[in-house]
Amino acid sequence: MREGLEELESIVNMLDNIGIKKEHYAIDFSIARGLGYYTGTVYETLLDDLPTMGSICSGGRYDNLTKSFSKDGNMSGVGASIGIDRLIAVLDKLGLIKEHNTTAQVLILNIDERYVSNIYQLATKLREADIKSEVYPDTMKFKKQMKYANLQGHEFVIILGENEIKNGVISLKNMESGKQVNMKSIEELIESIRGETYRTHVLK
Repeated sequence: MREGLEELESIVNMLDNIGIKKEHYAIDFSIARGLGYYTGTVYETLLDDLPTMGSICSGGRYDNLTKSFSKDGNMSGVGASIGIDRLIAVLDKLGLIKEHNTTAQVLILNIDERYVSNIYQLATKLREADIKSEVYPDTMKFKKQMKYANLQGHEFVIILGENEIKNGVISLKNMESGKQVNMKSIEELIESIRGETYRTHVLK
């Protein structure tokens, strides 16, 4: 009992040290998961927007589980799994699954190998601004990537190639209206995407 409480205290201290706010987790002594499997702290993840659906992601600590597969299996581990069927059910219930084949709002074209790091840096900035972004995985012809954006249903396409880098701009194309404009900064780009999305949803 004492050992378990000390372990729990160390975990709470660690969460505090890495900046996890107390309102984002709760200690629940009623959770019991696979008593013959887990040997330490267990956890379950709920979605704030739909807590009644139960745990979406859960797991915990299991010591020496690998003994079942190897003679040298005296190793501890921590793991978790996501319930895909429940996650899909939640996304559907919250109206986050749309007719499109992608959940990404933006596709960043990959048209020049020299600027791959630039487009991934841009994608990171957009994601940090809560704009779902996808980078086309390979350097391909412009038309092929645009065709992909149309098929997948991206709302916007971003172009950051030689001309854009040279002129210090980022090109944004609205796939629904066909309007294409150049932005002078990432901040301007983010505000434009948010504004265009708002206007589109209001009109619908």
